[in-house]
Amino acid sequence: MIWTKDDEEKPAFATIPKQFKLETINYEEAMYLFKLPRSIWKIWKEDVMANNWPYWPYLKVWEVFVPMKEHDPFEVKLEEVEEMVKEYIEREKDKYILRFKKEKIDIINGPYWPYIKKWRSNHKIAKTITVDELKKMDIKQVQELILNPPKRVYWRKKSDTWDEKKPSVKKVVKKKVVKKTVKKVEKK
Repeated sequence: MIWTKDDEEKPAFATIPKQFKLETINYEEAMYLFKLPRSIWKIWKEDVMANNWPYWPYLKVWEVFVPMKEHDPFEVKLEEVEEMVKEYIEREKDKYILRFKKEKIDIINGPYWPYIKKWRSNHKIAKTITVDELKKMDIKQVQELILNPPKRVYWRKKSDTWDEKKPSVKKVVKKKVVKKTVKKVEKK
């Protein structure tokens, strides 16, 4: 039976974890998958839910999704959940250098260097600006960084310093014109 918009009940869907295969799954295993999402614990009238994505299992705590790649969402325990949430909060604390919630601008400590996130777009920060300098900035300075992105900087091996890219100048080489002289041989 195929579901249509006119039906009152919507069908339930469940993602199949990697340990199960679609070709070999039986009815009992399929019904077992419908136990997700499961409520593990309540914090301030909010449920902490364990669920499964197609890629990895996760916890939903307040409107935040905490990945739990090593744990099984069917058998995760409260102590493990508390530990995962604490680790996630520690990681998130170090993630943001500066936040302007009204303007929806964040300076984020990325995996390689800091960058600015404004709404849904990311903007580069010059590598010469340190994290301490970023922490002292106000909104006008950050907006100026967005409007004036840094010039491309390249590493030079000779002097081992950062250098701005200089426009390349093509050297014009004059070709020597070689005139070939042909001697006419007179026929006798």
